[in-house]
Amino acid sequence: MANKVTFPSLIRTLPSDNKMGAAFAEIFYEYRWKTAVMLIQRGTCEDGALNIQEYLATINVTIAEYIPSAETLTSNMIDVHLARIRDRGRVVIMCLTAENSRQFIQAAKEEGMTHSDYVYFQYSTLPREELIHPWMDGDTDIDAYFAVKLVTIADMLGPDVQDFLHEVAKANTKNPWYIPNTQPTTYAVILHDATYIYLRLADEAIQAQQDPSDGAYIMEASKNREFKGATGPVIFDEIADRQPLYSLWHFAPGLSTFNVYARLQMTKTVGDENVYEEMITPYWGDGRSGPPPDVPACGLNGFNCPVDNTARDIALAVCMVVLVVFSLLAGAGVQVHRSRKYEDAIQLMMWKVKYEDIDFAKGRAGSMTNGSNDDDDSVMMQGDQTKAQQVAVFELHGHPGG
Repeated sequence: MANKVTFPSLIRTLPSDNKMGAAFAEIFYEYRWKTAVMLIQRGTCEDGALNIQEYLATINVTIAEYIPSAETLTSNMIDVHLARIRDRGRVVIMCLTAENSRQFIQAAKEEGMTHSDYVYFQYSTLPREELIHPWMDGDTDIDAYFAVKLVTIADMLGPDVQDFLHEVAKANTKNPWYIPNTQPTTYAVILHDATYIYLRLADEAIQAQQDPSDGAYIMEASKNREFKGATGPVIFDEIADRQPLYSLWHFAPGLSTFNVYARLQMTKTVGDENVYEEMITPYWGDGRSGPPPDVPACGLNGFNCPVDNTARDIALAVCMVVLVVFSLLAGAGVQVHRSRKYEDAIQLMMWKVKYEDIDFAKGRAGSMTNGSNDDDDSVMMQGDQTKAQQVAVFELHGHPGG
């Protein structure tokens, strides 16, 4: 409907989904993110998702994974979506119905995917009650919503709007079509602003002596104008579409519902000063002081960091020491056993000396003709020596033997 060729006289007092892209571009610029995953329900969410993609591309943000979702989610579908998110990113832009969102966040909690490394941005044009208080009575995992942030149109929910709706409800009781126990919705406030602004422009046309039913004139008169409405400042751009103010919501310990923590003034260019106005410090979970990185320092699968093998190395060293000590003790035991066995064998063994191993001393050859006494003496000595050697052999064997 932003195509003014097709809709030449359309003035939109409710900001359209195709303005959501600028809001996310400012969020990613502020938080220094360059990668995102999108989980988008088919149908009414797709126009806004396309606009978000286009705006993020202008600041070089990569959509690592675009996950289209069915209108009704099953457990198996949710498991597949979570697996794709785990592998592709930590910052998730999602648009789901309140019930689908609730089931998805609960499943993410069970998978350990709602700790402070993850952040889920759920966007919606209006801050519906089921968004700012998404859990049901009896839910025990509401801390999973610490990982969730909401992006909605600002000034659509608050004391002023609630007071206005209360007055509408009172006035409605006087109508013949009144249905008891019914309450007006936020659309009643939007209808009020549309009617009020048209009447202002029609009055200006009459004052300028123009035809108040001339759509082209009313269209031109509304461009780049600002009006005070029940939903806050109503600022039209150059094609008569309302420039939105966005609210960012968070959930934190001690809160009973989502609260606004920042506003985005989208009448300015992304990156300009004061586009992002933070009123309180948002809670990012686990005491984190700022937003998580879009890609963890160790990578999505932890492969970018060296594995800490300290415990393994210590265990291995202890095992080696124990093995060495055991080996030494075992070796010493074997040596002692072998020594004792050797000593026992010595005591039991019968020693034998082979005859050919005995080296008998040989005397000098003497004269066989002169019968020299010296030779006789040598023979006698040799004989004595032989006897001595024989005695020694006898003593070694311990028994006489030849």
